[in-house]
Amino acid sequence: FPSSPVRRARLPMAACARTTAAPSVAWASRSSSQRARVVETTMRRLALCGLVVREACAAPWTRENAPWNVNFETTWDPSRYYGKWDNHSYHPSPSDWRSLAIYQLLTDRFVDGDPRNNEVFEGDFDVRDMAFRHG
Repeated sequence: FPSSPVRRARLPMAACARTTAAPSVAWASRSSSQRARVVETTMRRLALCGLVVREACAAPWTRENAPWNVNFETTWDPSRYYGKWDNHSYHPSPSDWRSLAIYQLLTDRFVDGDPRNNEVFEGDFDVRDMAFRHG
């Protein structure tokens, strides 16, 4: 920690008494609804911790489940990942893959024969509107 002069504020005696009071005194001074809220919050936190521990222990790494492990990388930097492993062969790309035609079929879901939901001619259409999208 950097060494810097820190001045501590002096608390009034009543504040010191509140902060140094025994937990049982502080607990007894709370109303029943406040105590119920504290208990409920504590129980929720304990339940959440239990779920986290359960999930962490659910699938430990073992040699038996190692073939199904998806992340084989030992580094955090994706540029250092290596896409080759034992008994792996690449499927070569076609030499003319840039000239191959790719067909895509788009269906128009707005003109489906039901005139109640086809509002083609209703509303304003502005060609210059950048937010107007079809589909």
